[in-house]
Amino acid sequence: MLALASAFNEALVWAAANPALATVAAVVTVAASLQVVAALLRGSNGYSHTQSLFDLNSRVSSSKERSSGYTKTHTVGGGNLDERLKDTFNMVNDYYDLSTDFYMFGWGQSFHFATRYPEETLPESIRRHEYSLANRMQLEAGDRVLDVGCGVGGPARNISRFADVSVVGLNNNDYQVKRGNAIAAAEGVADKVQLVKGNFMDIDMPEESFDGAYAIEATCHAPDRTKCFSEVFKVLKPGATFAGYEWVFTDKYDASNPEHKKIMDGIELGNGLPTTTPASDVVDALTAAGFEVKSCVDLAPTSQVPWYQPFVPEYTVQGFKTTPVGILLTNLAVSAMELVGLAPKGTAEMHTNLSTGASTLYEAGQLGIFTPMLQFVAVKPGAKGQAGRKSRSRSRAE
Repeated sequence: MLALASAFNEALVWAAANPALATVAAVVTVAASLQVVAALLRGSNGYSHTQSLFDLNSRVSSSKERSSGYTKTHTVGGGNLDERLKDTFNMVNDYYDLSTDFYMFGWGQSFHFATRYPEETLPESIRRHEYSLANRMQLEAGDRVLDVGCGVGGPARNISRFADVSVVGLNNNDYQVKRGNAIAAAEGVADKVQLVKGNFMDIDMPEESFDGAYAIEATCHAPDRTKCFSEVFKVLKPGATFAGYEWVFTDKYDASNPEHKKIMDGIELGNGLPTTTPASDVVDALTAAGFEVKSCVDLAPTSQVPWYQPFVPEYTVQGFKTTPVGILLTNLAVSAMELVGLAPKGTAEMHTNLSTGASTLYEAGQLGIFTPMLQFVAVKPGAKGQAGRKSRSRSRAE
């Protein structure tokens, strides 16, 4: 409440000093909020035939309890690591049930960051980031590829088109799976991109049935990376590549620094993470799972536009939403929609959590204590043989 009051006071001071901008900001925020409502009611991103959260989520009536429960599992809400690791499956499901439409409205269909050049737009950089990963996997036309933790399938659809491959997206969130498959059908790629519900901690698919696999900012949700990577190892053919981008804290992070710890707690709360780890944890987990690690490098320092730039709070049309004033106005609008029944109970609380995640990612990026783009490339030992190719052909025919 103190933080909200402080933000409200700051909003009043700013509005008094900038009445014209305040009026424009209010109009833009209300318009954006109405767009969110419209997207929720008729299907996000223009897919009017795609069921929205209100149609798909039969547990809307309990969303307030789920939202509050999610917050309470995190350090910010009084929770602890053991609780989060024990209940990761439900925690992450609650997070994405309640936040997916916010992601799609504000970020698009690919829920990840990217290195970026000054002349690039954010969507262009995101696609290039995905294509780069596809190249790292050394895919061939017709290959069958696994997307580990696929979201609503944005990267899967882009990589399928780019590399002329079939992609199976694995996701334990039923809402995202249905949403992604509806989009694939609308875009005419359902024959090459299929999202399936499943747990990457226990992959129920035939062994050695994939020619490659990737994970884009997804296995940071895993309560045990070694177990997760071992499951990926199991379903890959010998000689296949597993590549991805991981969320980790950097060497600059100091767990004994209260500011650093508070920022990392906020990142975990705002992004559905059980915990955060150093880069060494990724390498150790890949090795323990049986992979040969070919490379593991943080790409953040190579980005000419900081990866956290979308979260820079600026009183501009693009940056306004991440300022204290923008966050407050949006939260008030969402709270009003929740009050009159246009949004599920708990939506405002989830918006607050997402705002916390955005602001702490920005702070962590400025301090250099965190990266969302630790790129790893690992290979399952063995050679890509004719038997593997025949197996692939059989799996496609089946």
